Amino acid sequence: MPFIHREMVMNFKTTLSAALFVVFTTPAFAGFFDGNELHKKCSPDFREFALGYMAGITDKSIIDHSAFYAAWQATVDTNATTEARNKLQRNMSRASLAMGKFCMPDSVRLSQVLDVFCKYVSNNPESRHLNGAELFSKAMRAAWPCPVIE
Repeated sequence: MPFIHREMVMNFKTTLSAALFVVFTTPAFAGFFDGNELHKKCSPDFREFALGYMAGITDKSIIDHSAFYAAWQATVDTNATTEARNKLQRNMSRASLAMGKFCMPDSVRLSQVLDVFCKYVSNNPESRHLNGAELFSKAMRAAWPCPVIE
């Protein structure tokens, strides 16, 4: 048991050191990592880092889409005709898809998100020049697309 505990502490220290290094040495701009860099992070040597990145970008995507829908709900006119509400819903559905919306099942685990992302980046080398957030949206939409309201 002491060996496992020591290994966990070392993994935590390594992950924390890597995170602090990235935070303090990366210039502040919109896309910290492109697909080429993240493809390297998909290797077993960087799994903890990659899981942390996936957790952060997944949480951010969920928050962004929740804010989008909250804003949409606030604009719905309850006195509008059914036809007008349906048209607005179709337009919002299309806008949501354009934003990179995906419909991930609640039962999906973080390791599965990482596997989906790494598979997408590996299978789409022509897209690796894109930033990580864009690749993340593409990978998640490919795995868990939302139904389009027609």
